Amino acid sequence: MPRPYFTALQMVAATVLGALPLFAASDLPDVVAKVDGDPILRVDVLRVFDGIVLASGLEPSKLTPEGRTDATNKVVQEIINDRLLTRASKDVVVSDAEVDQRFEELKRSFTDETVFREELIKGGQTEAGVRDNLRTALKQERWLASQVADKITVTPPEVEKVYRESSLAFTSPEMMRASHILIQIYPGATEAVIAEKQRQIKTLADRLIKGEAFAPLARQFSEDAVTREAGGDLGYFAKDDVDPAFGNAVFKMKVGDIVSPVRTKIGIHIIQLTGRRPAEPIPLDQLRGRIANLIQVEKRKEALKKLLESLREKAKIEIFLAK
Repeated sequence: MPRPYFTALQMVAATVLGALPLFAASDLPDVVAKVDGDPILRVDVLRVFDGIVLASGLEPSKLTPEGRTDATNKVVQEIINDRLLTRASKDVVVSDAEVDQRFEELKRSFTDETVFREELIKGGQTEAGVRDNLRTALKQERWLASQVADKITVTPPEVEKVYRESSLAFTSPEMMRASHILIQIYPGATEAVIAEKQRQIKTLADRLIKGEAFAPLARQFSEDAVTREAGGDLGYFAKDDVDPAFGNAVFKMKVGDIVSPVRTKIGIHIIQLTGRRPAEPIPLDQLRGRIANLIQVEKRKEALKKLLESLREKAKIEIFLAK
């Protein structure tokens, strides 16, 4: 989902990373837009263009002319939002200690301090400038939180309604319990080695067919050190939790069945299915916190969207990009 706003903190990242020359400077007017007379300059757009495009998961070098135009329009809108938020949050107090903490977090996102300093130079930034932008970002965050705090409360009936209407999303998958005997085959094994491993598995499978118990054979011969002492017991698992070949074999079995050989990335298996649990709804009490968080996230997004719309309605916004 697109960001509802482009904070000063995101602009810090974009500025530090620099901008790619995706279009000639002449493609944009000197003044790209105005917010209540405050100009947004061409250089402002170029400075953040690369960061916002990369954050959207696009490869800037592969953008078409139409794509560049669309991305530029989005950048301008985000800068407008940022100007509005900066103005609205100007009286919020942020301590130097909070800025220091956020600055250190930003530095840790780079490999080391040398790389961080190099990127500052590339972006034409100074430490003081980055700190100023971080202070602005913290002001915005605090102001936004104060504006939406009373709009993101979640009530028990709301949680219960989501649970009822999204029952499939809150269902545990079908679970299987199995034991296995593993004979490992390492990458690069020769055909002769593989043939010998297959012979070992067949010998063990034949012993099971003759009536020997699975667990003692697993304890003696399985090369899975984790499950060997438990008689090869893997416990309960969902199909997607295991190797596809293993999962496909197990989920076709009936309880008590033994299947061999099953080849996976780590070797050859003999598998015994020992239990099966059908898919079933997860009890509401186990999900209340998770569902409440999901509702709160959606409410926050909607509240921020409406807040920005209100700020924009009260401002005089002029955009001078070519249609």
